[in-house]
Amino acid sequence: MSAAPIAQRETTVAGTRLAYLEAGRGPTVVLLHGFPDNAWTWEHQLEGLAQAGCHAVAPFLPGFPPSAVVDGELRMGDIFEPLAALLRELGGPVALVGHDWGATVSYQLAAAEPELLSCAAMLAVPHPAASGAVLFDPALVKENFHHWFFQLEGLPELAFETNDYAFVDFFWREWSVGEPEAAHLERLKRETFAQPGATAAAVGYYRAMYRAIRAGELTLEPITVPSLVVFGAQDPHRQLAAGRPEPHFSGEYRFELIDGAFHFLQREQPQALTDLLVDWVAAHQPSRLAS
Repeated sequence: MSAAPIAQRETTVAGTRLAYLEAGRGPTVVLLHGFPDNAWTWEHQLEGLAQAGCHAVAPFLPGFPPSAVVDGELRMGDIFEPLAALLRELGGPVALVGHDWGATVSYQLAAAEPELLSCAAMLAVPHPAASGAVLFDPALVKENFHHWFFQLEGLPELAFETNDYAFVDFFWREWSVGEPEAAHLERLKRETFAQPGATAAAVGYYRAMYRAIRAGELTLEPITVPSLVVFGAQDPHRQLAAGRPEPHFSGEYRFELIDGAFHFLQREQPQALTDLLVDWVAAHQPSRLAS
């Protein structure tokens, strides 16, 4: 079967212009990328889900060009509100998949607006209530030094943009099994991070998150939406999500590891992840997927 064509489109929701990639027809699956990344990280899953009979949509997160860059100090509402509005625009409920920052957003949307979702899959990031350990467990601090570094003013943006965005290469090599794809990293640099305001917006996500935590603005109600949590088997963060899910999940919960992957499992083991997502969507929208 030939690969499903991927189209790039844009829409304006909640006053924010969002660009997105789209492929296929059928029940909608929305895929949210993380950092340092953009929507093209999902190209293999977009094609695979479309071939399986899904309408696959991967937005560029707010502030990540070609989506509009947020002016001024970023707040978590600048991230959550446009994405929730996009889910409403797409009709629903939809299946939501998030990686890294996209997973953090997915946990929040699943808790705060479960009526928008038929099911959710969160990749490579534990539930927000368990994530605090990455700042206090010495074994994990090395992998998450950027959480601390990005709280500084001005220096992180300068450092990120220096030496042809060497931080992009660094994060991908540190968090991958094997060598990451050079063509994908070049695309990230050229089409997203080299665009005006993009680096400040990406770093701003981390500042906005910790401001929201201090202000008690995150929704941490138990998640009732059927939830699939997936980690690479080589990712040390997997220990924060394994085991009994209570009290963070009151609905269906499934935990999976993918061999041969660390953080960027959608690129490291694309077929294994695609197969897992197709099965998950089919189990929760079987009649719609079959049609």
